[in-house]
Amino acid sequence: LSFKIIAFPTEIQQQQPKSIQETVYNGLKFNDKGNFKILVISDLHYQNGKNSPCRDILDSQLPCDGTNTTYFIEKLLKIEKPDLVISTGDNIDWGANDAKISLNEVFAPIIKANIPYAIVLGNHDQQSSLNRIEVMKFITSMNNSISLFNPIDPEFQDIHGYGNYHLIIGKDDESPEFILYFLDSGADTNNKNVKGYDWFHNSQIDYLKQTCNKYYGQNGLLFWHIPTKEYEDVKEYHYTGNILDTPGTPNINSGLISDVIECNNIKGGFVGHSHNNDFCFDYYNTRLCHVGGTGFNGYGIAGITRKARIIHIKKHGKEIHTWKRMDQNNNYERFDKEVFT
Repeated sequence: LSFKIIAFPTEIQQQQPKSIQETVYNGLKFNDKGNFKILVISDLHYQNGKNSPCRDILDSQLPCDGTNTTYFIEKLLKIEKPDLVISTGDNIDWGANDAKISLNEVFAPIIKANIPYAIVLGNHDQQSSLNRIEVMKFITSMNNSISLFNPIDPEFQDIHGYGNYHLIIGKDDESPEFILYFLDSGADTNNKNVKGYDWFHNSQIDYLKQTCNKYYGQNGLLFWHIPTKEYEDVKEYHYTGNILDTPGTPNINSGLISDVIECNNIKGGFVGHSHNNDFCFDYYNTRLCHVGGTGFNGYGIAGITRKARIIHIKKHGKEIHTWKRMDQNNNYERFDKEVFT
């Protein structure tokens, strides 16, 4: 299996960091038919392009390196023609020599296509040459990035983490039709009494609850990286897709999902982290989904290759379709399509 190697620029002129925002409106609009399409990618684990070999692939897939990830993204953009790209974390990892160069390289196909993108951090993004604050600030400065460093509301200036924000799809600030929520699920916990991954903190949940109440009656979706405890119970519910990894959840349940259910406006949650999981299940009328690992530098299962998820929002936010595409022998047919409202 061979791939066309596409060179993308490593140096891209940056915008000014959006550490202080005045608006959450970034020009996202439904088209004339009331549709809006999102390509969701996750766990790119991009490192150093051609110098970083792929993990967990078949011999028939050689040669393979980081440019297979950018080629896959480029193909998805051409097939789906999304209005927005969202990445649910672990964009880079410890293998990236220079975080800025690697981030510019892996998002270059999206920048080249002039499509806006929004990013949350995973538990590995700070392991390169930038710490967690620096990497999120840099992401907000990248060309075409509409990611925000944290909420614009002064009352949430002390929120835990980096990359907690929301964006609206609509005509302007005063006419929102659909809300996209993003939360930073952190990395390892700093609590000496609890091992493992961090959990959502009260300040983050307060922000989500208050923002959801602010947009009462407007549907939305939530994106973060590390799945919550509810993802461990998937087999007890109706689901589509594959369960091939343990979810890798925190040991503490923050109560985030119960607040999402009480909010009633947030119709689905999308996470990364467990690369080989790509399931969706109906949890008390809220769809909880895994994206699936998109990057070839991250772990996988040989023969079950990388994936991405598409979300097609219809009827001005009243109906949500989702499906996946897999990079398999240059065959990108969509599968596991489902609809929820």
